[in-house]
Amino acid sequence: GRYYIAHKYGLIMEDQNAVLVTGQLKIIGFINNIPMAIWTALEGLWLVIVVAILSLWRRNRLAFWLYILPIAFMIFLGASVNDMTRSMAYIFPAVFIGFLVMWSDLTSDQLRDFSLLVFAICLFWPAYSAGGKSTVWWHYPLPMQIIRWVIGR
Repeated sequence: GRYYIAHKYGLIMEDQNAVLVTGQLKIIGFINNIPMAIWTALEGLWLVIVVAILSLWRRNRLAFWLYILPIAFMIFLGASVNDMTRSMAYIFPAVFIGFLVMWSDLTSDQLRDFSLLVFAICLFWPAYSAGGKSTVWWHYPLPMQIIRWVIGR
């Protein structure tokens, strides 16, 4: 929508982090933060999506494409704005679909163990946010934050 409006009405964005500058896409300006933004959108939950993608590839190619194309589209859209991490977080519903796909492939014990692994990665991995051309913010993971609260720092 932004691209169309900027192109149609000749709008110019002066911000160096703007996606559109004089009506042209500027996604290349953000390319160095895109991998970090993709990871930070879901962190450990990406394992659910990867396992679901592999499962769908084996079982049903149409379902595979119907699952992966919206995810790829959301990654592209998320990478085209300044606040990439927050924008890519709209992929989150794909996690529920991924668990639904895995439900038919894994036993309840395997699904529980896998979920615990994903939970551990999400709990202990430091949280990052990526945005703009070269900005990455680091946030304390929950265990470290609790330690900070306990010692009063």
